[in-house]
Amino acid sequence: MAVSTSTKVIRDGIVTLYDGTGTPQTLEIVVDQGELSFTVPRAEDVQVLHRDQISGGNLREGPDRPVEGSLSLAFRTWYGTSGTSPESPAEWFLFRSGLSLVSTGASGDADMLGLRVDHNDRSAVKHERLTFAKCRFRDVEYRRGNPCTLSVNFTDWEVEPASSTYTP
Repeated sequence: MAVSTSTKVIRDGIVTLYDGTGTPQTLEIVVDQGELSFTVPRAEDVQVLHRDQISGGNLREGPDRPVEGSLSLAFRTWYGTSGTSPESPAEWFLFRSGLSLVSTGASGDADMLGLRVDHNDRSAVKHERLTFAKCRFRDVEYRRGNPCTLSVNFTDWEVEPASSTYTP
């Protein structure tokens, strides 16, 4: 059962992908408009009963489950750190080997990247930053045009996204 499902409309924001090197390589996408949706599940409570007792037992928390999300963007501009500027942003989401990216996951984990979404909530006149530190992307669809569009689904193994407000 999900604790919460959030949908954020992104206008005039920046989506940043980063890898796991000491000084991270980054790809910034300047977003005209987009949507970020994610579900934060709760750990399930598991009741454990002792064989020699009929009542009582212990309650323990079950394993954490990852955050599932989707991101869709319309944009015209993207920037990569030197040497990592791809032909298309989809190359980053697909973790192409020619970009020399380093996973944000532990050694032996699947290839993961960090995802940071900065956007301005015009109704509240605040800026919000959401960070998903260990993302594995799938179902990447990219179309070049004016604007370009990109949609992707992801699983974040960091369990809960970090959220903060900031002043640009």
